Amino acid sequence: MTDQLVETIVRQDFGVKFADVTNILLKNPNVTLLELKSLCKEANISFDMLRHILIILYKHNLVTIRSKSTDSGTADQNGDKDKIYYYSLSIPDIIHRTRLN
Repeated sequence: MTDQLVETIVRQDFGVKFADVTNILLKNPNVTLLELKSLCKEANISFDMLRHILIILYKHNLVTIRSKSTDSGTADQNGDKDKIYYYSLSIPDIIHRTRLN
């Protein structure tokens, strides 16, 4: 029920492709960008389009991005360890948009 509401709100506010990515994120919470890219490819959403959608949703605080350091222990030239980023939806913020409209 909540999933349908979230998908409908995103479709009305942003369009069909955004709703498709939202649906993928609803079914696969805490997904990495590589996994998300693969899932979107199956849905005929290009990586450029996915990147654009994620940026817009992030700017509206509808997607959260968490990072976790890898256990490999390797660090880049700045001394930062490798990180994996996980993407998920901020469902309360999406539902809150109904009050804004």
